[in-house]
Amino acid sequence: MRLRSPLSSVPANRGDGQAADADFLLDSWLGALRDLGGDRGWQQPGIGKIRVDRALDRACRVVGVVTLCTPNGYGDLMLNLKDPSGTIDASVHKKVLSNENLSKGLSVGSVIVLKQVAVLRPSSTVCYLNVTQKNVEKVLFVHLHIILL
Repeated sequence: MRLRSPLSSVPANRGDGQAADADFLLDSWLGALRDLGGDRGWQQPGIGKIRVDRALDRACRVVGVVTLCTPNGYGDLMLNLKDPSGTIDASVHKKVLSNENLSKGLSVGSVIVLKQVAVLRPSSTVCYLNVTQKNVEKVLFVHLHIILL
């Protein structure tokens, strides 16, 4: 079953007349910003940079809103993660999903914080993150329940 964020195509007003992405107005995203602090050091390198930096094989921190969840048929889960700089796919290992708290929390609209996550590039056009139990730092549910690991 594929789940897509119902809010990802709904424009919201930022106050300056420009349309803001509704995914970044979710409580889970705003909660992640509060938790991670105002210095925004977590933004580096950012999903957009990860996708284009071919030399990067491990990202120190990735924070993204889950916009798509798709089981892959092998017990793993494919996610689409989005931050203000872009989107990237992520393969979540089935052992991560065996953690009951995480499996409940990984859904469209939740925010996942990853640390030292591997960046895989099987071809020149494909790039995705390989998420294991060691990589998951925090998951913020859609309704702002926080799971710390």
